[in-house]
Amino acid sequence: MSLLDTIVTASISAAVIAALINAFSNDKNQTLKYITEERAKWRADIKSNASKIYSGEYKTEKELTALTTHLMLSLNPLNNTDDTLDREIINLLKKIELGKRDPKDLSDFRSYIGTLLKYDWERSKNEARPWYRRDLDYTVKTRYLIDFYPNKDKKQSNKNE
Repeated sequence: MSLLDTIVTASISAAVIAALINAFSNDKNQTLKYITEERAKWRADIKSNASKIYSGEYKTEKELTALTTHLMLSLNPLNNTDDTLDREIINLLKKIELGKRDPKDLSDFRSYIGTLLKYDWERSKNEARPWYRRDLDYTVKTRYLIDFYPNKDKKQSNKNE
């Protein structure tokens, strides 16, 4: 094999590898961009609907039902420890939908929505970082959602001691 053949073969191999890496990187970047944009829309939608519900900015009970239903469907209330916050918000929405606008419930609702939005924002920022600078998802969760895990009473009593 001549030197020219070796150079051509190495060049073609390098070009193919570079093209594959570039395609993988572009695909990953496009996916991340799409997900990040959709989550930004989700946060704006949650913020808008929660603001209307909290402030009483709805004209009819039917509109309140539509707002609360839309917000409930935008959450993820599975039966595991990661979604206690979502279930708390849904329980408050059910009370508000029934016309129970207790100031404490409204205050909790606003606080819980703020926590949810803050957590999602931090999670989005974390996912946009290079892989070697990312926090573990568990770290981000516990940093922002620690009060919504099932044994929170135990953690709160430890804080008081």
